[in-house]
Amino acid sequence: VAYQYKGTMPQGTSITVKEGTKGISILAFNACSGMTSISIPNTVTNIGYAAFQNCRTLASIAIPNKIETIEQYTFVNCGIKSVTIPNSVTSIGYRGFYNSRYLTSVTIPDSVQYISEEAFLRCFDLKSVTIGSGTTTIGKNAFQNCSSLTTLTLNEGLEKIGYGAFSYCPSLTSVTIPNSVKEIGEGAFQVCSALTNVTIGSGVTTWGN
Repeated sequence: VAYQYKGTMPQGTSITVKEGTKGISILAFNACSGMTSISIPNTVTNIGYAAFQNCRTLASIAIPNKIETIEQYTFVNCGIKSVTIPNSVTSIGYRGFYNSRYLTSVTIPDSVQYISEEAFLRCFDLKSVTIGSGTTTIGKNAFQNCSSLTTLTLNEGLEKIGYGAFSYCPSLTSVTIPNSVKEIGEGAFQVCSALTNVTIGSGVTTWGN
């Protein structure tokens, strides 16, 4: 059974997805601007493309612990301030959290192997990012324009930081590149105007190509 919301939604609406539901459909809650909270059971194993796109009043969400992929555009233009990403998730899709401008902190669990291009682009209030030890690749422009980002933790296991991944993050003052990183893309830290302390790991062989 897949969940698909239909109809109008007044301001302050709280949604409870029925226990036993296995999936939330593509665009299921798109532009449901009145929704402020949602409870999703752990029976849900799939959340579709752009399911919560433009949910500007949705303040927080706990992703069920059987979800393996955060699909493209899932939380684009969302009002979420906090999100719990479970250890079941292995990848975060293209623009998964794009322009979720009120999101303040993100912890990527060790299970996530790949963070796609522009996944957290324009998350302006994002202050703290921790990348788990299972993540091997941070995609192109993944955290670009996160203008409030001050704390960035990159763990051993990371191998590639993509083009422009942390560009235009003017509040970032220091970064430590783990020894496991082999490749840093062109402009990865471009226009990080406050960045004064950079420690580069011994494994870096390519920077800027």
